[in-house]
Amino acid sequence: MPRQRELIYLGYSGLIPFAAGALSQWAPAGIASADIVLAAREIMLAYGAIIVGYMAGMGAGALIVTEKPATDRLWPGMAATLAAWVAIWPAVGGVGAGALVRHLVLIGALLYLLFRDLNAVKAGGLPDWYAHLRIRLTAGASASLAISAVATLLRADL
Repeated sequence: MPRQRELIYLGYSGLIPFAAGALSQWAPAGIASADIVLAAREIMLAYGAIIVGYMAGMGAGALIVTEKPATDRLWPGMAATLAAWVAIWPAVGGVGAGALVRHLVLIGALLYLLFRDLNAVKAGGLPDWYAHLRIRLTAGASASLAISAVATLLRADL
């Protein structure tokens, strides 16, 4: 139970940078300049990539220490991490639709890792409560990224 409480606390605390990043994208020009809003977006995207790498690493660690069949591969988690890495390159996305793609890549990587973890719960490799936590955390992070993506498309100064 202490591990569960710790993961719940850390997980929900980890949503704060996502929520702050999403909300910052809607700051009026009188409160935050476009440069500050763009910097907040880049920081949120970088944080999202770090979270993707962390979640991919957790899955790799679970595969290494358990007696999983050889058909469970490590490369999909690595591919999710590499996609997240590319998504934080500002030159890849630029502004407008390119930035939208960067947000969507991170959402896609988070969703892939969620489904991987849900399958691990079904297979008995992770506790049932973890599935509920992961669904909520992935929903929160993905919603924040989606809110930021919409702001990127709607705001002329971004």
